[in-house]
Amino acid sequence: MKFSMFILLLGTLAVSCQFNETGEKKADDKIVNNDTVTVDLNLKVGEELFKENCTSCHSIHEKIIGPPLYYIDTLSRQWVYAWLKNSQQLIKSNDKEANKIFNDFNKIIHPAFNFSESQIDNIVNYISNKRKMDDHSPPWIRNNSH
Repeated sequence: MKFSMFILLLGTLAVSCQFNETGEKKADDKIVNNDTVTVDLNLKVGEELFKENCTSCHSIHEKIIGPPLYYIDTLSRQWVYAWLKNSQQLIKSNDKEANKIFNDFNKIIHPAFNFSESQIDNIVNYISNKRKMDDHSPPWIRNNSH
């Protein structure tokens, strides 16, 4: 009986060691954190979308044809969605920011993209993350910028 209880306890311990305190499965002594994996994948998707669709006119830090995008995460996400989907509609609505960008950059019409809001979020998050990673100021300043 004591031996059976010992085996049962040992088996339970072996199974429970495969999971961390939040119930996530451990793999090769590393905790698989789905949130981190998702964020990394989303940043990668954002990077790919940015490079494929934005870099001919934009940089994160430098003016090219359009403005640098380092400040994009300071704009309301709803505004960014509207701008990327139809900048001309925003301009015609007399939106102050839209008209300023349009006039400051030689009235060049920003192309309308058929991005989903999730894709736009990935692009904005990539730009924000890249800006912070490129910033060589100390982390306590970099993390509190804007």
